[in-house]
Amino acid sequence: MIYSDFIEKEMHGTQEFPIEFYQLDKNHHRYEMNLHWHPEAELIRVRRGRFVLHLNKQCYTLCEGDAAFINPGTLHRGIPEDCVYDCAVFKTEMLCPPGASVGKYIKPIAVQNAAVCECFRETGSIGERATVAAIDRLFSVLRERPAQYELAVYAALYSLFFALYEHGAVEKASLSHAHERQTAQLTRLLSWIDENYTSHITLSALSKVSGFNEKYLCRFFKEQTSYTPIDYINRLRVEKAADDMLNHRLSVTEAAFANGFNDSAYFSKVFRKIKGISPTAFKRSNAL
Repeated sequence: MIYSDFIEKEMHGTQEFPIEFYQLDKNHHRYEMNLHWHPEAELIRVRRGRFVLHLNKQCYTLCEGDAAFINPGTLHRGIPEDCVYDCAVFKTEMLCPPGASVGKYIKPIAVQNAAVCECFRETGSIGERATVAAIDRLFSVLRERPAQYELAVYAALYSLFFALYEHGAVEKASLSHAHERQTAQLTRLLSWIDENYTSHITLSALSKVSGFNEKYLCRFFKEQTSYTPIDYINRLRVEKAADDMLNHRLSVTEAAFANGFNDSAYFSKVFRKIKGISPTAFKRSNAL
Protein backbone atom coordinates (compact mmCIF):
# COMPACT_ATOMS: atom_id res chain seq x y z
CA MET A 1 0.00 0.00 0.00
CA ILE A 2 1.56 3.31 -1.05
CA TYR A 3 -0.29 6.48 -0.04
CA SER A 4 0.46 10.07 -1.02
CA ASP A 5 -1.94 11.80 1.36
CA PHE A 6 -2.49 12.31 5.07
CA ILE A 7 1.04 11.42 6.05
CA GLU A 8 2.19 12.36 9.54
CA LYS A 9 4.74 15.10 8.97
CA GLU A 10 6.61 14.82 12.27
CA MET A 11 10.24 13.72 12.14
CA HIS A 12 10.92 10.66 14.31
CA GLY A 13 14.46 10.64 15.63
CA THR A 14 17.19 12.04 13.39
CA GLN A 15 18.37 11.42 9.85
CA GLU A 16 21.26 9.34 11.18
CA PHE A 17 19.27 7.54 13.88
CA PRO A 18 15.59 7.47 12.83
CA ILE A 19 13.86 6.12 15.93
CA GLU A 20 11.85 7.96 18.59
CA PHE A 21 10.47 6.72 21.91
CA TYR A 22 7.34 8.10 23.58
CA GLN A 23 5.82 7.52 27.03
CA LEU A 24 2.17 8.57 27.19
CA ASP A 25 -0.45 8.98 29.88
CA LYS A 26 -3.64 11.05 30.15
CA ASN A 27 -1.64 14.26 30.65
CA HIS A 28 0.13 13.92 27.30
CA HIS A 29 -1.42 16.12 24.60
CA ARG A 30 -1.31 13.19 22.16
CA TYR A 31 -2.72 10.69 24.65
CA GLU A 32 -5.47 9.76 22.20
CA MET A 33 -4.00 8.69 18.87
CA ASN A 34 -5.82 10.40 16.01
CA LEU A 35 -6.12 8.68 12.65
CA HIS A 36 -2.88 8.95 10.66
CA TRP A 37 -0.19 6.95 8.89
CA HIS A 38 3.56 7.17 8.38
CA PRO A 39 6.16 5.23 6.37
CA GLU A 40 7.85 4.08 9.58
CA ALA A 41 6.91 1.05 11.68
CA GLU A 42 5.50 1.62 15.15
CA LEU A 43 5.49 -0.47 18.32
CA ILE A 44 3.03 -0.06 21.20
CA ARG A 45 3.25 -1.63 24.67
CA VAL A 46 0.43 -1.14 27.19
CA ARG A 47 1.77 -0.65 30.70
CA ARG A 48 -1.59 -0.04 32.41
CA GLY A 49 -5.26 0.05 31.44
CA ARG A 50 -6.61 -0.74 27.96
CA PHE A 51 -5.85 0.60 24.50
CA VAL A 52 -8.32 0.12 21.62
CA LEU A 53 -6.24 0.06 18.43
CA HIS A 54 -7.74 0.42 14.95
CA LEU A 55 -5.51 -0.68 12.06
CA ASN A 56 -7.21 -0.13 8.71
CA LYS A 57 -10.46 -2.03 9.40
CA GLN A 58 -9.08 -4.31 12.11
CA CYS A 59 -9.72 -3.52 15.77
CA TYR A 60 -7.71 -4.88 18.71
CA THR A 61 -8.24 -4.28 22.41
CA LEU A 62 -4.82 -4.30 24.06
CA CYS A 63 -4.76 -4.96 27.79
CA GLU A 64 -1.97 -4.42 30.30
CA GLY A 65 1.13 -6.25 29.07
CA ASP A 66 -0.01 -6.58 25.45
CA ALA A 67 1.87 -5.13 22.48
CA ALA A 68 1.23 -4.24 18.86
CA PHE A 69 3.29 -3.86 15.69
CA ILE A 70 2.00 -1.26 13.23
CA ASN A 71 3.34 -1.98 9.76
CA PRO A 72 4.67 0.88 7.60
CA GLY A 73 1.93 2.64 5.64
CA THR A 74 -0.95 1.46 7.84
CA LEU A 75 -3.75 3.87 8.69
CA HIS A 76 -4.18 3.67 12.43
CA ARG A 77 -5.70 5.34 15.46
CA GLY A 78 -5.93 4.47 19.14
CA ILE A 79 -8.30 5.12 22.02
CA PRO A 80 -6.66 4.71 25.45
CA GLU A 81 -8.90 3.83 28.39
CA ASP A 82 -7.33 4.90 31.70
CA CYS A 83 -4.13 3.86 30.02
CA VAL A 84 -0.38 4.34 30.30
CA TYR A 85 1.49 3.15 27.23
CA ASP A 86 4.83 3.36 25.46
CA CYS A 87 5.46 3.51 21.75
CA ALA A 88 8.44 3.67 19.42
CA VAL A 89 8.41 4.83 15.80
CA PHE A 90 11.33 3.86 13.57
CA LYS A 91 12.38 3.49 9.95
CA THR A 92 12.79 -0.18 9.15
CA GLU A 93 15.38 0.86 6.53
CA MET A 94 17.80 1.68 9.35
CA LEU A 95 18.23 -2.08 9.77
CA CYS A 96 19.22 -2.82 6.18
CA PRO A 97 22.15 -0.68 5.00
CA PRO A 98 23.07 -1.01 1.29
CA GLY A 99 24.58 -4.39 0.48
CA ALA A 100 23.75 -5.94 3.86
CA SER A 101 22.48 -9.52 3.69
CA VAL A 102 19.86 -8.80 6.37
CA GLY A 103 18.06 -6.65 3.81
CA LYS A 104 16.18 -9.70 2.49
CA TYR A 105 14.37 -9.89 5.84
CA ILE A 106 13.70 -6.19 6.40
CA LYS A 107 13.13 -4.67 2.95
CA PRO A 108 9.92 -6.61 2.17
CA ILE A 109 8.38 -5.11 5.33
CA ALA A 110 9.67 -1.63 4.53
CA VAL A 111 8.14 -1.63 1.03
CA GLN A 112 4.96 -3.37 2.25
CA ASN A 113 5.43 -6.60 0.29
CA ALA A 114 5.38 -8.41 3.63
CA ALA A 115 3.60 -7.66 6.89
CA VAL A 116 4.22 -8.41 10.54
CA CYS A 117 1.37 -9.80 12.64
CA GLU A 118 -0.21 -6.89 14.46
CA CYS A 119 -1.16 -8.00 17.98
CA PHE A 120 0.88 -9.86 20.61
CA ARG A 121 -0.57 -10.95 23.95
CA GLU A 122 1.59 -11.29 27.06
CA THR A 123 -0.50 -14.34 27.94
CA GLY A 124 -0.60 -15.70 24.38
CA SER A 125 1.42 -18.34 22.54
CA ILE A 126 5.13 -18.94 23.02
CA GLY A 127 5.81 -16.79 19.95
CA GLU A 128 3.64 -13.93 21.21
CA ARG A 129 5.29 -13.98 24.62
CA ALA A 130 8.75 -14.03 23.02
CA THR A 131 7.83 -11.03 20.85
CA VAL A 132 6.47 -9.07 23.82
CA ALA A 133 9.70 -9.83 25.71
CA ALA A 134 11.78 -8.59 22.75
CA ILE A 135 9.74 -5.37 22.61
CA ASP A 136 10.25 -4.94 26.35
CA ARG A 137 14.02 -5.24 25.91
CA LEU A 138 13.98 -2.60 23.18
CA PHE A 139 11.82 -0.23 25.24
CA SER A 140 14.07 -0.72 28.27
CA VAL A 141 17.06 0.38 26.19
CA LEU A 142 15.14 3.37 24.75
CA ARG A 143 13.98 4.40 28.21
CA GLU A 144 17.25 3.97 30.11
CA ARG A 145 19.70 5.01 27.35
CA PRO A 146 22.68 2.92 28.58
CA ALA A 147 26.29 3.26 27.47
CA GLN A 148 26.76 2.51 23.76
CA TYR A 149 23.09 3.47 23.39
CA GLU A 150 22.86 3.27 19.60
CA LEU A 151 24.51 -0.18 19.52
CA ALA A 152 22.12 -1.39 22.20
CA VAL A 153 19.10 -0.14 20.19
CA TYR A 154 20.28 -1.87 17.01
CA ALA A 155 20.91 -5.10 18.94
CA ALA A 156 17.42 -4.97 20.46
CA LEU A 157 15.77 -4.26 17.09
CA TYR A 158 17.55 -7.14 15.36
CA SER A 159 16.60 -9.39 18.27
CA LEU A 160 12.97 -8.37 17.81
CA PHE A 161 12.94 -9.14 14.09
CA PHE A 162 14.67 -12.45 14.73
CA ALA A 163 11.86 -13.35 17.16
CA LEU A 164 9.23 -12.28 14.61
CA TYR A 165 10.69 -14.52 11.91
CA GLU A 166 11.49 -17.38 14.29
CA HIS A 167 7.88 -17.61 15.39
CA GLY A 168 6.26 -17.10 11.97
CA ALA A 169 4.94 -13.60 12.60
CA VAL A 170 5.92 -12.25 9.15
CA GLU A 171 3.87 -13.12 6.08
CA LYS A 172 3.31 -11.91 2.53
CA ALA A 173 1.04 -8.86 2.43
CA SER A 174 -2.23 -8.95 0.52
CA LEU A 175 -4.88 -6.25 0.10
CA SER A 176 -7.98 -6.19 -2.05
CA HIS A 177 -8.42 -3.61 -4.78
CA ALA A 178 -11.62 -2.37 -3.12
CA HIS A 179 -9.79 -1.86 0.19
CA GLU A 180 -6.99 0.06 -1.53
CA ARG A 181 -9.54 2.28 -3.30
CA GLN A 182 -11.40 3.02 -0.04
CA THR A 183 -8.12 3.84 1.70
CA ALA A 184 -7.13 6.23 -1.09
CA GLN A 185 -10.51 7.98 -0.88
CA LEU A 186 -10.26 8.32 2.89
CA THR A 187 -6.67 9.57 2.94
CA ARG A 188 -7.50 12.19 0.26
CA LEU A 189 -10.38 13.45 2.42
CA LEU A 190 -8.33 13.44 5.63
CA SER A 191 -5.48 15.24 3.91
CA TRP A 192 -7.83 18.04 2.88
CA ILE A 193 -9.16 18.30 6.45
CA ASP A 194 -5.60 18.41 7.79
CA GLU A 195 -4.83 21.35 5.52
CA ASN A 196 -8.06 23.26 6.23
CA TYR A 197 -9.04 22.47 9.84
CA THR A 198 -8.39 26.06 10.99
CA SER A 199 -11.11 27.29 8.59
CA HIS A 200 -14.88 26.83 8.74
CA ILE A 201 -15.60 23.39 7.24
CA THR A 202 -19.06 22.32 6.15
CA LEU A 203 -20.45 18.98 5.05
CA SER A 204 -21.06 20.59 1.68
CA ALA A 205 -17.34 21.37 1.32
CA LEU A 206 -16.39 17.82 2.36
CA SER A 207 -18.91 16.46 -0.12
CA LYS A 208 -17.24 18.35 -2.96
CA VAL A 209 -13.77 17.16 -1.93
CA SER A 210 -14.82 13.52 -1.67
CA GLY A 211 -17.22 13.42 -4.61
CA PHE A 212 -19.85 11.81 -2.34
CA ASN A 213 -23.26 13.18 -1.50
CA GLU A 214 -23.54 14.32 2.11
CA LYS A 215 -25.56 11.32 3.32
CA TYR A 216 -23.14 8.76 1.87
CA LEU A 217 -20.15 10.84 3.00
CA CYS A 218 -21.30 10.70 6.64
CA ARG A 219 -21.92 6.95 6.47
CA PHE A 220 -18.59 6.24 4.71
CA PHE A 221 -16.63 8.43 7.14
CA LYS A 222 -18.22 6.81 10.21
CA GLU A 223 -17.57 3.31 8.83
CA GLN A 224 -13.92 4.12 8.17
CA THR A 225 -13.05 6.15 11.27
CA SER A 226 -15.82 5.47 13.85
CA TYR A 227 -16.37 9.24 14.01
CA THR A 228 -18.70 11.62 12.25
CA PRO A 229 -16.84 14.19 10.11
CA ILE A 230 -17.59 16.95 12.65
CA ASP A 231 -16.41 14.84 15.60
CA TYR A 232 -13.20 14.00 13.76
CA ILE A 233 -12.53 17.67 12.89
CA ASN A 234 -13.15 18.75 16.49
CA ARG A 235 -10.76 16.08 17.79
CA LEU A 236 -8.07 17.24 15.38
CA ARG A 237 -8.60 20.87 16.42
CA VAL A 238 -8.44 19.99 20.11
CA GLU A 239 -5.19 18.06 19.63
CA LYS A 240 -3.62 20.97 17.77
CA ALA A 241 -4.87 23.46 20.37
CA ALA A 242 -3.45 21.35 23.21
CA ASP A 243 -0.09 21.30 21.44
CA ASP A 244 -0.22 25.09 20.98
CA MET A 245 -0.97 25.64 24.66
CA LEU A 246 1.83 23.38 25.84
CA ASN A 247 4.57 23.95 23.28
CA HIS A 248 3.84 27.40 21.86
CA ARG A 249 2.64 29.10 25.06
CA LEU A 250 -0.67 30.23 23.59
CA SER A 251 -3.47 31.14 25.96
CA VAL A 252 -6.68 29.10 25.94
CA THR A 253 -8.48 31.73 23.85
CA GLU A 254 -5.55 32.12 21.44
CA ALA A 255 -5.30 28.35 20.95
CA ALA A 256 -9.05 28.09 20.33
CA PHE A 257 -9.16 30.79 17.65
CA ALA A 258 -5.91 29.61 16.04
CA ASN A 259 -7.38 26.16 15.49
CA GLY A 260 -10.78 26.79 13.96
CA PHE A 261 -12.98 27.51 16.98
CA ASN A 262 -14.73 30.89 16.86
CA ASP A 263 -16.30 30.62 20.32
CA SER A 264 -14.14 30.03 23.41
CA ALA A 265 -17.07 28.64 25.43
CA TYR A 266 -17.80 26.04 22.74
CA PHE A 267 -14.07 25.23 22.57
CA SER A 268 -14.02 24.60 26.32
CA LYS A 269 -17.09 22.35 26.06
CA VAL A 270 -15.59 20.28 23.22
CA PHE A 271 -12.17 20.15 24.88
CA ARG A 272 -13.64 18.85 28.15
CA LYS A 273 -15.71 16.24 26.30
CA ILE A 274 -12.64 14.90 24.49
CA LYS A 275 -9.94 15.32 27.13
CA GLY A 276 -12.06 14.92 30.27
CA ILE A 277 -10.64 18.18 31.64
CA SER A 278 -11.11 21.88 30.90
CA PRO A 279 -8.48 23.55 28.67
CA THR A 280 -7.54 25.89 31.53
CA ALA A 281 -6.96 22.98 33.92
CA PHE A 282 -5.11 21.06 31.20
CA LYS A 283 -2.76 23.96 30.56
CA ARG A 284 -2.21 24.53 34.29
CA SER A 285 -1.54 20.86 35.11
CA ASN A 286 0.97 20.47 32.29
CA ALA A 287 2.80 23.67 33.23
CA LEU A 288 3.84 22.19 36.59
